[in-house]
Amino acid sequence: MILLRKNNYLLLFIALIIFSCKKKDIENNPPTISNSNPEFYFNGTINGQILILEAGKNNYYLYTDCNYDNSITTYVFSGEFKPSNCTTCPNSLKISITDDTTIANSSPSHINNLSTTNYSYYYPTNQTIINSYIMNIYAVPIYSAAVNYQYFLDNTLISNNPNVSNYTITPTAHTIKSITNNLTDSCFNNTLINTINLTTTDSFYTYYRYSLGFANNVVTFTIIPSAPTIHSYTLSFGDGDSIITTNSIITHTYASNLNFYTAQLKSKSISNKPWTFTNIINTDFTYTRCTPNFYYKFSPMYSIIPFNPYSKIKIEYTSSSFKTYASYTNSQPSDAYFTITKIENYKNNENNLPTKKITAEFKCRLFNTTNPNDFIDIQGICVFAVAYK
Repeated sequence: MILLRKNNYLLLFIALIIFSCKKKDIENNPPTISNSNPEFYFNGTINGQILILEAGKNNYYLYTDCNYDNSITTYVFSGEFKPSNCTTCPNSLKISITDDTTIANSSPSHINNLSTTNYSYYYPTNQTIINSYIMNIYAVPIYSAAVNYQYFLDNTLISNNPNVSNYTITPTAHTIKSITNNLTDSCFNNTLINTINLTTTDSFYTYYRYSLGFANNVVTFTIIPSAPTIHSYTLSFGDGDSIITTNSIITHTYASNLNFYTAQLKSKSISNKPWTFTNIINTDFTYTRCTPNFYYKFSPMYSIIPFNPYSKIKIEYTSSSFKTYASYTNSQPSDAYFTITKIENYKNNENNLPTKKITAEFKCRLFNTTNPNDFIDIQGICVFAVAYK
């Protein structure tokens, strides 16, 4: 009996030692995935509402893949945040990148050509761009007189004629300088300089014509835009006064009818392209014959660029109600962007494919794949990975 009791005490003592060792071993070997600092995540908003997806939290994982798209004969690299064990997953986000050129299916991808730069969104349609403009400059003296003219484009003389007709100009920023004088009437050189910004996508511009009233110091401005705009006009009269208006005809009284004023018009197109036009207002009757009522016209010349599917971005999101939204079913707003800020080599995925870890900032519009009138706006920072071959 005593021997049995001693044996029981001995067994209890040994069990306590074993239990204590096992507990200490678990504490010294924490899990390899830290939920407090996820390595892959999306942190941003959808329609202004916060959306955070983190691999390793709430049963979310980042799935990396690389597929060959026969329709464009190249690789597509992708990374997708979604819960495990589902196919069409609610609140899932997928980012895909097409390779930079056509590649045979048996050849290695060009993943190493991926760089930290801005990328365009995939939208399979031909692009219409403006490859040049036809410029016309008109000078209309208020009173007829023999006036000498000089027109300079970016400091190069392009014409000595009263008007510049059908001059081809590239879509970029330019400086136009117009000089008039009339030595017979002792008019001094009248120089007007305008900086213009012609783009490949938006042909909007604005100018004004002005006319003098009977007293000369009463001036009527007529604003003429090349296309309708939803924005107001800002007209600074050159005497310290200005007006913000949607009216196209404005009358202003200057303090003197023996002076020169530089009046500046500012406007914007529907897509927010800014435009500025300046002219010299001369209320001095003696010299008005030397002050032409300058204005410019620009006619865009278009060309078609076939769709280029390479080095493009696709983003897909499945909502909590299982609606699928995608970036590639419609064109993006003008303020959309996708910028890769960091690229790193990473470990192989579960299929033993190598991966790249990518950090990107983006903003875009996602359209319901069954109803294009239903869309959401997504914006944020994403650290994700893609597989490649």
